Amino acid sequence: MQEIITIHIGQCGVCVGLKYWESLADEHGLDCQGRFVGSSPLQLEKIGVNFAESQSGRHSPRAVFADLDSTSVAALSASSCTGLFRPDSLIEGTGEAASTYGRGYDSPGAKAMAESILTSVQRQLELSDRVRAVHIVHSLGGGTGSGLTSRLLQQGLSGVPVHTFSLFPGQPAIIEAYNATLCAPHLASSAEITYCWDLAGLRAASERPKPDIEDVNRTAANMMLGLTACVRFPGQLNLSPGKLASALVPLPRLHFLLSSLGWGSTHGNSVRELSARMLSPEAQLAACDPSAGRILSAAGIFRGRVPIQALDSALTDLRVRREAVFPNWLTHAFSTGVCDIPPRGETVSAAFFVNSSSTANLVEQQATQVRKLFASGRAFFHLYQQEGITEGDMSEALDECDRLCSLYRETATA
Repeated sequence: MQEIITIHIGQCGVCVGLKYWESLADEHGLDCQGRFVGSSPLQLEKIGVNFAESQSGRHSPRAVFADLDSTSVAALSASSCTGLFRPDSLIEGTGEAASTYGRGYDSPGAKAMAESILTSVQRQLELSDRVRAVHIVHSLGGGTGSGLTSRLLQQGLSGVPVHTFSLFPGQPAIIEAYNATLCAPHLASSAEITYCWDLAGLRAASERPKPDIEDVNRTAANMMLGLTACVRFPGQLNLSPGKLASALVPLPRLHFLLSSLGWGSTHGNSVRELSARMLSPEAQLAACDPSAGRILSAAGIFRGRVPIQALDSALTDLRVRREAVFPNWLTHAFSTGVCDIPPRGETVSAAFFVNSSSTANLVEQQATQVRKLFASGRAFFHLYQQEGITEGDMSEALDECDRLCSLYRETATA
């Protein structure tokens, strides 16, 4: 068994996490107390990837929820599914991060919370056979999401590869741009994969006339469900998170991925119709057009009875039709996984992941905003200086962001 431990940090991470674990429990036939009430042995076959089973037969998520502001974790504790979670997996702060990276990274409360998270993760590692990855769900714009995540990445997670699900500020406000710019270099240097989201992309992908935050969180959770489907259920082609990292990351720092979803009930039941969404700018969970740059690699994980021959044909045709967006050195453009079990209410679905040089724009947008702020008087930066963040720290972070963006563009044009 190759387990996955998931850490949900800050308000964004906790709220997405609640939707994710509610949906995971439903797919694996668990009630809100972690008891199996499902109808198929397939629901239990690989349940240990995400859930730990107690001697009494109760299943609890391999997860940690943490926020310096106690509000979001308290809301989770009061939800109808609170019985699903172990009490020691819910870590509440006594204050809040005041929306700043410095408070989330270096305050006494942040340091203590980081130690509590690492202790909880270590305990879960000891109770696991072979943890393949630690997933971190967070926002780069929030103080806890940016600062505490950076501290965890810097301290390391027992040598286990870290994959982050990172919500970028779409049109960054002042504080959000500072936070995201300080956090991005830690993602580049310490994560194995970063899946990029933003609110505009998540809202559009929810395909609701007036999407609310519940729709946004559900869309993010559905992407995570699609990503892990092959390691949770049987299928014709297995594409695990580890294989995905090997297939999609040409150089260690170039691991910032776009993602999109396709549903048979909405976008067509054929593999060809679903595959068309892989490079569609309207389908991305971040407002970023993958074809605006060069596609360095791509993957699709399909759920349902998918004909392999039709899948290969559809992806070959897609490569031919979009030849101009692939660099000459890329010989194998697409990796695929097929999980036989579709989501509830669907006959077929797909989750797509693309490594495009255009994702550099997400990082560059934050850095550009910071430079504008510094050129016009360093608005609100005194809040960071009060927490020990210097102008030198910000300058170094900007340089790291520039190096990342340059590396993406150099690799794309090689």
